[in-house]
Amino acid sequence: MQSDRVIFQIEDKIIQDDPDTTFVDISNIMTISVSPVKFIGDLDDLYMVTLRVRNEKNIKDLNTIRIR
Repeated sequence: MQSDRVIFQIEDKIIQDDPDTTFVDISNIMTISVSPVKFIGDLDDLYMVTLRVRNEKNIKDLNTIRIR
């Protein structure tokens, strides 16, 4: 991903602070997902970076088996 246009999200909270001054303890990160944002106008290089942290709910959701 090479873009200066990134939206950072931790769980359900959009980070509005300067990303260079926002720190997250790496031991608390469970998953990181990066996906292009397609619904905002004609910005071709906008991405959403989402962090899911380790907590009981997320660990339980991760261990749930879903059959489709």
